[in-house]
Amino acid sequence: MLNYISAELYKLRFHKGLYVGVLLLILLESLVFLPFLWVDPDMSIRRDVLYGFLVAAVNVGVFIVPIITAMVFDDQHGGGTIKNEIVFGISRGRVYLGKLTAALIAGTAVAALAVGWYLLLAFLVGQPGEYGLQALRTVLYVLALHWWIWLAVLSYVFFLLMLLKSSAAALAVNYLTTLFVTPIALTVAGGGGEDLKLWFRVLMELFYTTPIQVTFIGGPADGILPTLLGGNGLLYGAVVGLIWLAVTTGAGLLIFRRREIR
Repeated sequence: MLNYISAELYKLRFHKGLYVGVLLLILLESLVFLPFLWVDPDMSIRRDVLYGFLVAAVNVGVFIVPIITAMVFDDQHGGGTIKNEIVFGISRGRVYLGKLTAALIAGTAVAALAVGWYLLLAFLVGQPGEYGLQALRTVLYVLALHWWIWLAVLSYVFFLLMLLKSSAAALAVNYLTTLFVTPIALTVAGGGGEDLKLWFRVLMELFYTTPIQVTFIGGPADGILPTLLGGNGLLYGAVVGLIWLAVTTGAGLLIFRRREIR
């Protein structure tokens, strides 16, 4: 398995689209700091304000993760890569889990690079603020929480990419799911669904974007499941992320082993 994962990561080194995508992401981040280059140093923005902007902007990650995942997957149905590997004798379980693990490693590396670059620029450009250390702790907490959210999104998108032969269709299904279900899930998680049936509330609290509400309220998560977890938002995000990883991977393996590869 380790050799297979290494081979998948090695192939990524030659994926120009991934490099271009990461470069664009870095450039867009850098534009945030561009106005501060000609501001009087005495009026420079404080780091805690820049950290606060990152906390708000990091929610956009649920829309970026699918693109990175599709780049890593590299339309392997269309290229016939998966079919060739199976014909060659590689087990379907190794194919699915190996590619998923490679996507998780690559996605985490891209996220770490993007966030690390922003924090470096914030440190170089921003001035120390009254709540700088506390704000930085909040940023690290939110980033850890969102890593679990991104993990859930990535596993779901990878499931769709393996299930559907069209990467565009897989991304479309993911974005429609996110756009239509997220408002309902966040409303329920924010305490707005007390009159809804228990099973529906639980399902909405398990949706991959629901832990985002912890970022908005800045405190312990509300709801049935977060309460059972002691109001620990980070633990709640970890549970939701692991559930999505386990369910999508289990379903993906089951379907992938039974389907005919052409």
